[in-house]
Amino acid sequence: METSVSTHSIAGLLAAISRNTARSGDVATATRHVFGKRVAMGMAAAMNPLRADHDEFAQIIPEKVEAFGSAGMIMLKHSTLVRRQMTRLASDEMATASRAMSVLAGCSSPADLAKAQRDLTAAWFERAASSFLAWGMLALDAQDPAMAPIRRTVVANAERLRP
Repeated sequence: METSVSTHSIAGLLAAISRNTARSGDVATATRHVFGKRVAMGMAAAMNPLRADHDEFAQIIPEKVEAFGSAGMIMLKHSTLVRRQMTRLASDEMATASRAMSVLAGCSSPADLAKAQRDLTAAWFERAASSFLAWGMLALDAQDPAMAPIRRTVVANAERLRP
């Protein structure tokens, strides 16, 4: 999904922050449960290794590798999107700078030059604010899908380890 630098609003950014925050609550809750349960299992295994849940311990590392590997591939996909966005932004800014130089070169008086500089500066601040929102949205749009395999793994562990 390509994100346009000029199509974002603060409301959209705040909505994405709220969405990602809400979705991270289940991860935090499940992580606390899984961590507590596995610490207790580890302590019990230290006391009596023969009765330890070897199957549970054997899947800890492979499941993490799978979840974080999947998250990494999703982030790689999103980094390609970010690279395209950065290239487009840099290209747009170069074109804008070229147009700005033409405008400044065409000024016939100091007053015209001052007005042109004011207008160009205002336009730059508007583009910078829009870019800031767009970069925030790119990060948030990458975070949610990248966390999905981690979220699935942690929540599945919590459900499996419930008494």
